[in-house]
Amino acid sequence: MDDIAKHLGVSKKTLYQEVDSKESLIRAVIESFIKEEKSFVSNIFKNSENAVDEIFQMSAYLIEFLKQVKPSTQYELRKYYPKLAELIDVGHMEYIRGVMEHNLRRGIREKLYRSDLNSTLIISFYMNNTRWLSEQTEHAPVDVYRAYINYHLLGIMNEQGLAIYKAYVKKLEHA
Repeated sequence: MDDIAKHLGVSKKTLYQEVDSKESLIRAVIESFIKEEKSFVSNIFKNSENAVDEIFQMSAYLIEFLKQVKPSTQYELRKYYPKLAELIDVGHMEYIRGVMEHNLRRGIREKLYRSDLNSTLIISFYMNNTRWLSEQTEHAPVDVYRAYINYHLLGIMNEQGLAIYKAYVKKLEHA
């Protein structure tokens, strides 16, 4: 709390007038992030051109987030505040499961993803790998996530989706 108060340019006493404890501050930060993310994803759902665009936009958001978070944050949260870690592990991951289910259905409906996909398995693969991504420390999280999302997309797209994917990748290379 000393570091937070110092960073904010306030006394620790002033900080404690706003929050009861470090745990309540962490809870507020987690809840704020989840609320912001849900709003952002809702806008992506409304404004994306197609399912591949949707994934690219969500990935860009997550990559920016990963750049700002220390890899040890998840570990420390689980170690020191296990009940708060459950907010992410249970509630938030269920939300992400719904987001991925929406994206798969949309991609199949738009004929960009393979129609023979077992959505339940694909979502389970995605969720399990997302958990692994948050726990691994061997590589930079951003690099791992970029590689993983490409792996994921290449596994679910059909030729029409792959053509759109390649156009996005080319556009990103020239940006």
